[in-house]
Amino acid sequence: MKQAILSFGTALILSTVFTALLIPFLKRKHIGQNIREVGPKHQKKAGTPTMGGMAFVPAIVLAVLPFIGKHPEVVSILVMTVGYGLIGMLDDGLKKKHGVNLGLKAWQKFALQMILTAAFCWYRMTQMPDPTVIRIPFMKGQADIGWWYVPLLFLVVLGADNGVNLTDGIDGLCSSVTAVVALFFTALSFLYGSGIEPVTAAVCGALLGYLLFNTNPARIFMGDTGSLALGGFVASTALILRQPFMLLICGGYQLMGKYYRDADGNDIPGLGLFDYFTVAPSSRKKRCIGNIVVRTTFTGKPVDVVGFENHGGQTQGVK
Repeated sequence: MKQAILSFGTALILSTVFTALLIPFLKRKHIGQNIREVGPKHQKKAGTPTMGGMAFVPAIVLAVLPFIGKHPEVVSILVMTVGYGLIGMLDDGLKKKHGVNLGLKAWQKFALQMILTAAFCWYRMTQMPDPTVIRIPFMKGQADIGWWYVPLLFLVVLGADNGVNLTDGIDGLCSSVTAVVALFFTALSFLYGSGIEPVTAAVCGALLGYLLFNTNPARIFMGDTGSLALGGFVASTALILRQPFMLLICGGYQLMGKYYRDADGNDIPGLGLFDYFTVAPSSRKKRCIGNIVVRTTFTGKPVDVVGFENHGGQTQGVK
């Protein structure tokens, strides 16, 4: 517990400082977000500094480094986080070079993701005991799925990483929800004795520090540098915990709606099953803690699922 608290606090402080320093640097270098034509109100976000992952990913790594000796399990998660972050940084760099919201070609990004995922799969299958054993949510015991684990691993990593990537660009969405997922993973790590709580707690702390600058209106976006890194973290952590199917529960927000509807009322194509998935970060022009109120439609009526808003200085949960 002490190490998790220390890594959380260290990452929180470092991420806050790094992000505060990164924003003016990105502005001087004219590294801003290019906006696709998904809605006229989104164009006001054009030019907002991007590549914010360069602030919180190093904060995560620095916060976890002192604990690697006692928690070697975190190394593979850090490699996946940093590795996918580097793919995202390359993508963001090409977008800046070309001056449009187009970076790596789809096949190039997919190839790099496949290479990194294959390396992680090799590590899991050759270096870890009982690598093909997984836990089933809400059921006791474990199941050995044999070589079916390999395609499952690729599906989980590639699906989760690209799913997280889709959520960046809506103020506070990716960072706030992934912080909650990281907190949930920290609890699971303590429950299972997995020993990865220093990195899960660090991710939670780093994202909360970054979130201070990512609330609506966002002063910085994480770009692919951050969103792909977070996808790598979410997927690898779920697999290390032997809970790949838990992503359908704690990470299913990326798959919810046929459309994301943001706080400005713009519809953005999504992946999922329901009519729409509304994200309204601090739309009342008030300070918002947690930044999102999620609404889904099952019967045609919107239902508030989770969110935290500040009313007159008092924080209230929205359910």
